[in-house]
Amino acid sequence: QQILLFSQRLYLRERPHDVPDQDRFLWSIPIVLVRQDRMNFHNTTPMVWMMKEREIEIANLPDEKHFIIVNPEEIGPFPVNYDAENWKLLVEFLQTDERTKIPVYTRAKLLHDAWNLAYAGDLNITIALNMTLFLRNERDYLAWDPVFTMIDHIGKHIDDLLVCRQFEVSATCSYNRLRLAGKRFQYYVKMLLTPLYEDLGEVPQPGESEGTTHLRNTAKIFLCQAGYEPCIDEANKEFHKWMESENPDEGNPVANQYICPVFKWRMFTEWLFGLERFINFPKTRKRSERTYLLKTLAGCPRYSGKIEYLLNLTLLQRDGNFSDSDLYLILSMLAGSSSGYNTLFDYLVSNWDEIKKNFADKPMLWNSIVASATGSFKSHTGLELVSQLYRKRQSEFGNADFIVEKSLRNIKVEIEWTDKNIPAMERWLLANDKE
Repeated sequence: QQILLFSQRLYLRERPHDVPDQDRFLWSIPIVLVRQDRMNFHNTTPMVWMMKEREIEIANLPDEKHFIIVNPEEIGPFPVNYDAENWKLLVEFLQTDERTKIPVYTRAKLLHDAWNLAYAGDLNITIALNMTLFLRNERDYLAWDPVFTMIDHIGKHIDDLLVCRQFEVSATCSYNRLRLAGKRFQYYVKMLLTPLYEDLGEVPQPGESEGTTHLRNTAKIFLCQAGYEPCIDEANKEFHKWMESENPDEGNPVANQYICPVFKWRMFTEWLFGLERFINFPKTRKRSERTYLLKTLAGCPRYSGKIEYLLNLTLLQRDGNFSDSDLYLILSMLAGSSSGYNTLFDYLVSNWDEIKKNFADKPMLWNSIVASATGSFKSHTGLELVSQLYRKRQSEFGNADFIVEKSLRNIKVEIEWTDKNIPAMERWLLANDKE
């Protein structure tokens, strides 16, 4: 038996963690606890309450050879962190056939907590990666749900590390350790999801649950994003049915899930076809379809040439087919992808005078352009790029000056996370690739 220390503090996932007076936040928290040596998930009576206390001690808990699970089934709306040894015991147990003794909601919560804590910087990322190992044998859709959020968050973070700038020697960039970590993560995603997708099968089975159907569809979407060729080929085949239709502006016969992979991985021809459909979009069709098409045109491409073409139309030519609302949407989507904000940044630098002139009477749009171009970098290279632009144009930003200063602060915070976690992730991915 041992005595354990329980503490509480404000949890902040998104960076920067600059909420004032964080130490003043305290809550009354029920401590519902399951112990490995007396596993019972039916008793939800709290052992004790933390009555707005910073710390409490609880005695008569199992020894260090047995794990505990706090807040099972997510009884309370808060994540739970453990010491490294308890996480290790959970990782080992979840990889055994006995893992189903832990209900699926709790298995999902453990994975969810590990990844969100790691993303916030509160947990070693290798522990969060270890928590994914049991998924090799997991087929319950509820347990997989947190994984897709993790792939999305981590994927967007490391995407910035995969971009080779024009001034970088290609060989140096290609073998940069952080860049290799990004590529290995993409490979791990495919290795994790491919067996799942193949086990589920491409076609829904009679009588299967909605959860299984949802899991198949989601796995397919993320595999397509990761470059899974069978998925991309299928998407391209479906998309060409639209291209070959007699009246392509009358309606879109392609399922939404196929559009983004085509715009991301296929050629300029397909993307330009989509842009033409947006420009010729009939007023009789649903506006939501037009919005979705524009989101994918701006947010999906990884080839800068497609994005530059769109920026020529909207930022320089000020094409009348694009409203101010459309431009806000485009900028928002570009800020969410490394190809998007890298290309937008380069485009702003190269066409500074003309863009600033075009938006002189639209200060809010100008601010949005600057924010989207500078605010999403997560690497030392990005910090240097934005710093150089700020030094060169500091007197010309106008009301957007504070936006660049905020971007620089945020990039520095993201770099701290990158420097701490990405090398550790790269080592873990390399070690587990051998397995």
